[in-house]
Parts: sequence; structure tokens; C-alpha cells
Amino acid sequence: MGEEKKIFDLLRDAPELSRFQLTVQPQSARPKKSKQKAREAREGRTATMSVHVQQVCLKPPKHHAHKDPIDITVVHLHYSARSYGFNAVIGTTHTPSGLR
Repeated sequence: MGEEKKIFDLLRDAPELSRFQLTVQPQSARPKKSKQKAREAREGRTATMSVHVQQVCLKPPKHHAHKDPIDITVVHLHYSARSYGFNAVIGTTHTPSGLR
């Protein structure tokens, strides 16, 4: 087996498979309601998304050490919005490697 890394560190180093533009709709302000926080208005924008795909081998936890590791394919969507003052991960999903 290869080097052990945390999954997001591994995905950050994975090659970029694709890049696309996504239009994010504007969001209107919302006053505080009961237990909900107030929300500031947000302008619409165009986000640049990058797609990274990586094969990952997951070892079982210590209390299941007798089980075999499983191989999965992880798809990672990354939204870089440094110009807006933050860097966000939109989503990560995975499937067993044998499934397509």
C-alpha cells in the first residue's frame, strides 16, 4: 500500500480532471426569525469549479481490523472563491471502485 494521508490532503494533490463555470444566483437578505440567524444579501456571481477524481484505499477501523480494506473512487468538486474572501469545498462523493 502507498503512503497514508488524510483524504482531503490526497484530493488537494489529485490532478484536475475538469474545470467549468457555474452561475450562482443572488440571495436576498433575510431578517432574524425565531432561532434562524439573519442573512445578509449576496450578489450573484460566476464561480469557477474544478473536478478532481482519485482512487482511495480505506483501511478498516481498529475494531474491524480483521476486515479487508476497500477501494473507492472519490469525486471532489472544489470552488475557489479567493476574490470573495473564502475558499470552499462544494461537495465530495464516492463509490466503490467496481461500480460506474
